[in-house]
Amino acid sequence: MKNSFLLWVVGIALLQSSALFAAHGEVYKWTDSDGHVHYGEKPAEENAQKLDLKTTVDSKQLQQSQESARRIQEENQLYDRAQDEQVQVEQKKEEERAKYAGECKKARNQLADFDRGGMTWYTTDAHGDRQYMSDDEAVRGSEKTRIWVGAHCDGL
Repeated sequence: MKNSFLLWVVGIALLQSSALFAAHGEVYKWTDSDGHVHYGEKPAEENAQKLDLKTTVDSKQLQQSQESARRIQEENQLYDRAQDEQVQVEQKKEEERAKYAGECKKARNQLADFDRGGMTWYTTDAHGDRQYMSDDEAVRGSEKTRIWVGAHCDGL
């Protein structure tokens, strides 16, 4: 939609500047065999008709048209940057969701096992050996896990 509006503004600017174009040469209009209308400085078909362009555009109008086109282009660039930033934010959110999805599933399973009483909690030391927790440590660990799940797993 924004591109069609920009094309519309540029078209208006070109129409307004047609007097400048006409001053530099002749303008012809013709219709090709497929029925498409064309304009140009040199006729490409025998049925081309020379146009008498008497449109006048003062430099102020031309400058205003060019300024409008420039402002619209700047606004479109700002819009595009904002859209790109929004896409990046959404991609980052999706990456975080994907990152936490597996961890959340594992943490929820651990909590479910703990709540059923069917799990012995442990940590792993630097050598990879299991260090089993006391009941109090396990309760504190499960509370930390619940807090972590609440903070990272909402909606996953």
